[in-house]
Amino acid sequence: MPTLKTATGMLLSLLCLPAARAQIAVDPTVNVQTTESGVEGMESQAIGPVTDDTAEFAVEAADAALEQSLDEAPGITGNLFSLRGGLRVTEDDNLFLSSVNEVSDTVFSITGGFKVSKGSAKKNLISLTYDAIGRIYLDHDDLNDLDHAAALSGSWNLARTRISLEADYKELSNADREARAFTDRQVANAELAFEHDISGKTITEGGLLYRTIQYNDFNSSTDYSGRLGVGYKITGKTTLGLAGVLGYLDSENNPEQVYEQLLLTAGYNASGKLTFKGDAGVQFRQFDVEEGEDEKTGFVFKLKSVYQPRERTGFALTASRSTVGSATQVGRTIDRTIISLGMNQKIGKRFGLGLTGGYDFSDYTVTSGSGSDREEDGWFGRSTFSFSPSDHTKVEVFYEITDIESTLETRSYQNNQFGLSVGIAF
Repeated sequence: MPTLKTATGMLLSLLCLPAARAQIAVDPTVNVQTTESGVEGMESQAIGPVTDDTAEFAVEAADAALEQSLDEAPGITGNLFSLRGGLRVTEDDNLFLSSVNEVSDTVFSITGGFKVSKGSAKKNLISLTYDAIGRIYLDHDDLNDLDHAAALSGSWNLARTRISLEADYKELSNADREARAFTDRQVANAELAFEHDISGKTITEGGLLYRTIQYNDFNSSTDYSGRLGVGYKITGKTTLGLAGVLGYLDSENNPEQVYEQLLLTAGYNASGKLTFKGDAGVQFRQFDVEEGEDEKTGFVFKLKSVYQPRERTGFALTASRSTVGSATQVGRTIDRTIISLGMNQKIGKRFGLGLTGGYDFSDYTVTSGSGSDREEDGWFGRSTFSFSPSDHTKVEVFYEITDIESTLETRSYQNNQFGLSVGIAF
């Protein structure tokens, strides 16, 4: 019979995502842990194409890395079952992300869920999580909704081969940044990766990736890709290599696209104090169009890094440049560049300070039909101060801002949010 264990120090970071920050809720399965010693490490599989870690929540990447606290505490093995729940109250000054006539509201978000896992991260581990997120809008009760998020992850370590699986599914109805509207949508991602030691210094790695976002009222898209690469350990801490990616993007009301990426890869791990993993290279993209641009070549990259200079201080950096389909326009693709930097500082045993900021640039390009290109650039920031009365509870106050400037004036907006969240896990 499975044994019940307490996940020491595991505190709820609420899944409810304020409307201005991104398109979907932050992923509750980011492989980064935060404890009293700060950011402990970041596991980043260099697989799939260079894309935003699902563009829907890319602006959350560093913040999620620093705040994630729902995975096992270091050293926990065997069977684990945990329940978690929380309440978040947010004052939002631009609920509909409008450029004019902003509407404010107070939003109550209630989260409840569980996580069950079996095994050890050093050997074989599989885990399943589920969370329900209910939102109540004080002045707009017609927007009240209940969203769902589920995730499955696993890792298997054989003699010379390591295999990992990450999959998640979300049903969402809150505000969508790209659509600038409240809309129902389903988001699913699945990634199967492997790494095999050919010799003491040479490795081969690769995987398959599936991403989709299905809108009820806007353009849906699905991306399939496969990757294969080889790496060489030039030192005990540094690995360099090459990788190739072949992918296919099916974006509704947009041209079908086939793309190839040729990437240089690099990884560095200095005994857990500094970790880095990244890809950079050239992308060749072909569009299935009768008129207009039928191919495009560009630069793509993706990197993640965590630095822990002291036991209780951590920094996280993420950056990416990728191509995605447009949810709102016909015959458009979006070249998106995102940079995000976060800091987490533990103060004593019970307090914590978090700061996150970044830049987001989107270049909308016409690939078929008529119309003009447009650009959107903006910045975002978030600050938090938290108090943990016990190992199972967390109270946090936060403030966040998003400012987007678009060459299409009606797409520009600024959004400020502040509030209080309370979480518990046991």
